[in-house]
Amino acid sequence: MQKLVTSLKARGIKIDGVGLQGHFIVGQTPSLSSQIANLQSFTTLGVEVAYTEVDVRFTSLPPTAAGLAQQGTDYANTVGACLAIVPSCVGITVWDYTDEYSWIPGTFSGEGDACLWYSNYTVHPVSLRFLSAFAPFSAFGR
Repeated sequence: MQKLVTSLKARGIKIDGVGLQGHFIVGQTPSLSSQIANLQSFTTLGVEVAYTEVDVRFTSLPPTAAGLAQQGTDYANTVGACLAIVPSCVGITVWDYTDEYSWIPGTFSGEGDACLWYSNYTVHPVSLRFLSAFAPFSAFGR
């Protein structure tokens, strides 16, 4: 994608930003430093970046306590990567708010629990970790 952005800009085609889908797997999500480096590789090309469609799925259900903790870390690293390069990272969009509408179970049988709320609309433990990842950031102070 970086080559595509470079090619488009070299031909005079205006491109302002790149959206990166974040369909991750618990425990296989890139590290915070890897995500920052990836985002920065685009911003050095003169474009803004945003995470779109972020979800972090379990490959087997039900999740374990250790798996839930890892999922929280994976979500927090994604938020942290974007916040680390504000204002060049302009947004984070989760795929959906509830597992009830998630695309994952229909595509990957036996996998899921990737959203911030469970199918029954109860709060998923990761939602608190996701929200707390924004704590160091203040829209008014940065």
